Amino acid sequence: MEKVMQPSNESHSALPGPVDYVVNSSTPTSIYDSRPQFVSVFDDDFRQQAAPNTSMRTPNSAYTPNATSLQTSATGAFHGRIAKLQRELSALLPCQEDVDYLADSSHGWWLIQQHMLSHLLRVPESELRERFDVLTVSSSRPMIIARLLLCIALCIQQLPPNVELPRLQTKVPLLEMMQKNINFVTKEVISDDELTGSMEGIECFALQGLYQVIAGNLRRGWLAFRKAINVAQLMGLHRISLRTSQGAPDPMEARRHNMWFQLIREVCRNPMSNLRR
Repeated sequence: MEKVMQPSNESHSALPGPVDYVVNSSTPTSIYDSRPQFVSVFDDDFRQQAAPNTSMRTPNSAYTPNATSLQTSATGAFHGRIAKLQRELSALLPCQEDVDYLADSSHGWWLIQQHMLSHLLRVPESELRERFDVLTVSSSRPMIIARLLLCIALCIQQLPPNVELPRLQTKVPLLEMMQKNINFVTKEVISDDELTGSMEGIECFALQGLYQVIAGNLRRGWLAFRKAINVAQLMGLHRISLRTSQGAPDPMEARRHNMWFQLIREVCRNPMSNLRR
């Protein structure tokens, strides 16, 4: 038993090389330590990797743009586009003398007041002058400028044959001005859903539809009035009913009510409506 429990120096020196490396290791060994040595080495590496590295940027700060900056840039781009559109529309406006002369000499102004925008007859003269004042309108929103351009196109369309054209100060031919106003407003203004969601947008659709119907383009006129009705329904114009009272009705409520009535009448009287029933 003593020989078995206490090996001799000869037997100890006969141990192979790897056993000597384990015995002479600087890490103390114990019979209760069941974790191999190489596992502790990997554990140290894992601890070093798990430690937070404050010198590296997080993915959000490195690659994700700030939401506030995105919103600010989008708002700035929208306002820049609106300002550019306003300048382009203002450049199409003739002088005030030509606007007044066309309104006084054309039957189109009667159609605008008596037929399509009948609420203008109830507007005070001072407010009506501001709505068709070139200087005031040119600094307004794009839809207000587009409405005046469409009114000018209607007035040119309804000019009598014996009109005195030399009295106009503009050097652009009237037919060219009319087509340019209609084409630009149709392509750049009323085709943008972000701009047409207002009473001025509905009025522009209605004026465009009236122009197309008079020109003989019944399908285009029907489509313009249908677009006006869609926007009017989104704004709730079909739910408006004038309240009967002894006092005068609200001007805005009367304006919305009259516009809805004109739209329904124009769509019903258009021959394209009978073809689609």
